[in-house]
Amino acid sequence: MDKLNTVIYIHPTGCGALTPLVNDYDLEWVVGAPIEDMLVTLQLLKSNIPQKFPNIKFHIAHLGGGISFQMQRIMDNYSDWDAFSENPLNILKSNFWFDTANFLEGALMNSAEVLGSNRLLMGSDFPYFMDDKYTRAVDYIYNSRLNSEEKENILSKNALNLYQKSASFDTEA
Repeated sequence: MDKLNTVIYIHPTGCGALTPLVNDYDLEWVVGAPIEDMLVTLQLLKSNIPQKFPNIKFHIAHLGGGISFQMQRIMDNYSDWDAFSENPLNILKSNFWFDTANFLEGALMNSAEVLGSNRLLMGSDFPYFMDDKYTRAVDYIYNSRLNSEEKENILSKNALNLYQKSASFDTEA
């Protein structure tokens, strides 16, 4: 996968991170899915997978489960307790992209500020959401306070750049 410059899309399974704190209350899709998104991202960082395989690009669902909201805590653990071998925010900004299937402008704005709007890809959560909730996936970006260039990048250019570059691999690799 590293030789092929692969993009790995990661979406939660809905298992609620196998914790009764989620599953015993039927919260698998309410909070379990975002917890899974954030946990897998942190597990990849902790195990140094992006450093071991620098050509793999990770596309994480649901704004990374809110990882941008936890970034100060993550950075404090990096700087104060050596919880990560390298600066996790730098790794996220070089090897990770996050889809916008969250649908709350505040979350979008926070993620754009913390992770960079160049790391966000329009996400719809199709087929889970359809009809009005499907069109909301685009509308909430169009109607956000992001500038027009950031909106255009999130709605199309970031995904084209990410996936076209990964598709143009050398078949002899």
